[in-house]
Amino acid sequence: LVEAAVIVSRTTWMATNDNNRPGGVVLVNPEDWRTALVSANLIHFPNNGPVLFVNRESIPKLTLQELQRLKPTGVEANRGVQVILVGNISERVEAQVKQLGFQVDRVTGDNPAAIAQAIDTYYAKAAGEIPSSVIIGSMDELAYTVPAVNWIAHMPEPLLYVTKTGIPKETEEALR
Repeated sequence: LVEAAVIVSRTTWMATNDNNRPGGVVLVNPEDWRTALVSANLIHFPNNGPVLFVNRESIPKLTLQELQRLKPTGVEANRGVQVILVGNISERVEAQVKQLGFQVDRVTGDNPAAIAQAIDTYYAKAAGEIPSSVIIGSMDELAYTVPAVNWIAHMPEPLLYVTKTGIPKETEEALR
């Protein structure tokens, strides 16, 4: 997965000068598929940049090399943030990113529904407006949620989660 994410990044962002560098990069641990999927909401806006994969405690060599190659420019609408860490990622990873000289921000939560809510809030703050619609995905079944990723990566609609048995309180709060 790490290599696939880097290949997509290299294909989409040439990063040969400031005009074709991404604004920001999202780092997420792919072992938590719910968090990885919902982080796609940050691809187009506010970042115009890729999602790359890290481990909870370290940055794989390929991801580190890609971050250095991309040299994200920072996103003015997001206070110049260059790298967003999403989910349960250690302080060690944050320190590694900061050592590269990047301005870092975090989006966290106690569970996938809380992270989805936090991403919704983060996106709205950076955009300066609340999205007028949302996409609902299953927190139980990957196959039901994966199709939403392409949409949320490019449209101003966040992904929020439900389960087979109900609507998490975080999703209810986000909908309100």
